[in-house]
Amino acid sequence: MKQLLRHSAELLLFSNIWVAVTVGILVTGVAHYYHIEQHWLYGTFALLGTFTTYNFHRLVRNKTFQQAAITTPRSRWLDTHQSVIIAACICSTITAISLFFFLPLPFNSLFLLAGTGFIVLFYAIRIPFIEKSLREFSGLKNAWIVVVWAVLVAFPIINEQHSIHWIDLATIALLVYIQIIPFDIRDLKYDLPQMRTIPQLVGITAARFFGTLLICILVLFLLFQHGFHWLALLVAVTSFAGLWWKQRPSNLHYLEILWEGAIILLGIYFYFLPCLDS
Repeated sequence: MKQLLRHSAELLLFSNIWVAVTVGILVTGVAHYYHIEQHWLYGTFALLGTFTTYNFHRLVRNKTFQQAAITTPRSRWLDTHQSVIIAACICSTITAISLFFFLPLPFNSLFLLAGTGFIVLFYAIRIPFIEKSLREFSGLKNAWIVVVWAVLVAFPIINEQHSIHWIDLATIALLVYIQIIPFDIRDLKYDLPQMRTIPQLVGITAARFFGTLLICILVLFLLFQHGFHWLALLVAVTSFAGLWWKQRPSNLHYLEILWEGAIILLGIYFYFLPCLDS
């Protein structure tokens, strides 16, 4: 049973199915809260797009690992399943593009998608003439991720000519940033020093305290905007547990599921917020 759970966790994480589901649920939940009729369609588009882009990043990074003779469980899994992942990404891309025929696309939405596409592409590969990828710009690695997630969440609302409250968008961006901190702790030995992530700048313990402060701000945002609901408390507790739970090789897969699970809970929170209010 333990081996089955481990293989299942590896499939969800290393194939990027889990992060794609995370984004899909978050987008669906927020779009539903803002009365977007086709919220499931937007959530599916976000899921498919995330699956393709994250795998693109991982395959590019895996090639870098191979050149540096770095071996990790993820890199070994990708080496074994690379052809399957590429085929799945092609199918995912075709399906995502086909969804455009069912969505209105005003100019401002196309501009947003184009900007996001630029970040996604050059986050993984180096910009011509600069010879540096966006993730290599000092201190901006996490900012690019937060921007892309925020745009994906806001896209359905903007595309349907609605407006999203800045506190809700700030809450989502804040939670995404919080969940990146334990990933940065995990990647300390792989990230270049010039990336200047929070754990690199202040150390692991201080980074966790900083993340805890951000969780408190997140809770205040939710209380101010929507009042108290037990699902919001669950989001905070899950984030706190994922931040402080000690990372070991034996539990790392399950912790990664927990980290992104907090964002799934926020998506569920937004989806059921009208029911909770009533």
